[in-house]
Amino acid sequence: LLDGCGRLLAEIDDDTVDATSADDSVPAHRWREVEVELWHDDQSDDSLTMLSSLIEELRRAGGRPSHASSKIARALTQPSASATKKRKELAGEVIATYLAEQQRVILSGDLALRRADAGAVHKTRVATRRMRSTLRSFHNFIDHERATSLDAELQWYAALLGEVRDRHVLQQRLDSMAASLDDSM
Repeated sequence: LLDGCGRLLAEIDDDTVDATSADDSVPAHRWREVEVELWHDDQSDDSLTMLSSLIEELRRAGGRPSHASSKIARALTQPSASATKKRKELAGEVIATYLAEQQRVILSGDLALRRADAGAVHKTRVATRRMRSTLRSFHNFIDHERATSLDAELQWYAALLGEVRDRHVLQQRLDSMAASLDDSM
């Protein structure tokens, strides 16, 4: 940007930036960045007014301020493509481990119920709710068709356990009420 006499007032750079890491052979991140730099370290009112006008014009054209103070700061705060992939893999492993634990509780509870342990109903119901919630919350990490099918089966099983739990709770209440009755009548 030149003044009327041809003197340089400010430089506007439109850059495409590629940030790579040592372990990546392709750019991990690419972004477009428009920079405005005053040519002289001039802090006069005229220079600051000109800079504000340039920034406002860039905003009207769709630009927005960077969240980072420099290109290097932005590159260092952005995860690389391989780091993002590793995070997704780690998240998938954590989710799979959690689902496997809930499955273990459900299977153990089913076995305990078959052995007439009514106390296992509550833990088993909780595990089915947790598993269903996990399937829904992390649907981006789980095959949709399989998750939908499993959710339907868990819903059926939870309803069945709910009936057993309701009867068990009712039995406990009736037993408690019967125990409190006066035997002298």
